[in-house]
Amino acid sequence: MKKAGISLLIPSRILCPQKAKSGLKKSMWRKTMTFDDKIVAYAKEFVNNLQANKPARVPAISFEHWQQFMTTVYSSLADSQ
Repeated sequence: MKKAGISLLIPSRILCPQKAKSGLKKSMWRKTMTFDDKIVAYAKEFVNNLQANKPARVPAISFEHWQQFMTTVYSSLADSQ
């Protein structure tokens, strides 16, 4: 019986990221994110409340919009400093 090595426990795309990239088309890696106006408004409201020391509420958004939300939050916080 073989012992489970690290290569069996961790997916190969993490150990060798170049292997994971080689199988995907370049168009998938260069895909630009289109921002939804509603998500941007939620993020700006969140940042404004944080900066005003008010309770900041994270809205219930779907997982696919989470990256848009966090990108807007990070850029808004970086702009204000």
